[in-house]
Amino acid sequence: MRVLRSAKPNTTPNKGKQTVLSKRDTNIPVVSGNGTDKNIAKPLVVATGAPSVQLGTDIEAKENATMEAKEPLAAKISFDEAQLVKENLLQHLAKRNALKASVAASLTDRTENLLELDWRDRMKERGEERRLEAERLTQERIDAALFEQKKCYGEQIKRIEEFHEKEIKDLKLILEEITAVNLETTARLSELVAMFEVFEE
Repeated sequence: MRVLRSAKPNTTPNKGKQTVLSKRDTNIPVVSGNGTDKNIAKPLVVATGAPSVQLGTDIEAKENATMEAKEPLAAKISFDEAQLVKENLLQHLAKRNALKASVAASLTDRTENLLELDWRDRMKERGEERRLEAERLTQERIDAALFEQKKCYGEQIKRIEEFHEKEIKDLKLILEEITAVNLETTARLSELVAMFEVFEE
């Protein structure tokens, strides 16, 4: 039950001690000190006689009954709200998990694509390195072959020059011998000519 607060005693004639109700009890018909019913604005002042106390008790009982009647409804509403919140949370979690799965799949695909591109780039780089290495080795082999060929040609040229020098020397000797023979022959012919001239005389 509500406990009514006591106000200061009123010294007005023909009125007894009065009690002030709370703001919640405004505009409630009450019985004043002279026995008449009035709708009194805030603050509501009633006499402390038996009728006023009984009226406050009835109002309190009605309010308690109303609160008791509202409790099952409030409990039902709270349960429905909890179910709705639960469903919303489950839907949110489902969407979040779906989004996480989608992001994970996207990241996986992207990672695989990056790995594949990286692998291709590496293979391309390795292929380019192998091609360059093959070209380098081929050029080295060509250079080595040219060097050997040049060396061989140099030796052949040297041999040819040496042979030519020897032939030139031999030819010179032959020419010298021929020249010597020619000179000797010429001298003998001169002697024969001289002898023939003397014989003719």
